[in-house]
Amino acid sequence: MYATQLLPHVTLLQGKNNASEFSISSSQIRYIYIKSIYYITTL
Repeated sequence: MYATQLLPHVTLLQGKNNASEFSISSSQIRYIYIKSIYYITTL
C-alpha cells in the first residue's frame, strides 16, 4: 500500500527532472530503497 502511494509521486519527479539524468536515477534509487524496506517490514 505504501509503495503504490509512492508510484505517482516518483513518476511526477521523473517527469519534472527529465532534463537531469542524475535526478531521475536518484529518485528511482530512492523508490527502490523505500520499496525494499516496505517488503522487509511486511515479511
